[in-house]
Amino acid sequence: GRRVHRLLRPLPLFDGVLGHDDEGPFDDGFVVSQAAGTAVFEAGQPARALYVVVQGRVRLQVGPGAAIRTVATLERGDTVGLAALLLDDLYPLTATAADDAVLVGLPAETIRRTIERHPVVAARLIGDMGAKLARIIRELGGAAPRTARARVARMLLELNRTLTDDGADLCYDEPKRKIAARL
Repeated sequence: GRRVHRLLRPLPLFDGVLGHDDEGPFDDGFVVSQAAGTAVFEAGQPARALYVVVQGRVRLQVGPGAAIRTVATLERGDTVGLAALLLDDLYPLTATAADDAVLVGLPAETIRRTIERHPVVAARLIGDMGAKLARIIRELGGAAPRTARARVARMLLELNRTLTDDGADLCYDEPKRKIAARL
């Protein structure tokens, strides 16, 4: 409980929901540490928890074996698994740690209880899900620019969220073949 609260408290999603005491709405939450390249959950598994990324990055992936494709990369504060969890369904995608990551898992009943008691969290979760969907649609080409040059420029800007002030140093941790496959 205490560690879960400490990890979630600074995230905008839970602003005003978690106090500074040791008890709160997420006492049954759990912390998951994932090594780079390992799955948080696999597509087709029953959705048992909403996961919140608190450190590192997590890739949402679709496809079998060598044909696997990254459709989104999640960072600190992003959530994964909400729709499947609320529908008592299966996770539709595989979530894999892009680098060493720490996530907090919040069971279904905890999320339902929190949404009832704190409607602002429901609104924030909907906003988070909508933003993630928009990113996935862009990644899949739904709103992609028509020329190859424009698609490359957009992807490089999206991959590099930590531009330096002068914009001169660009560094990507994804292999060229993965960048090319996403284009």
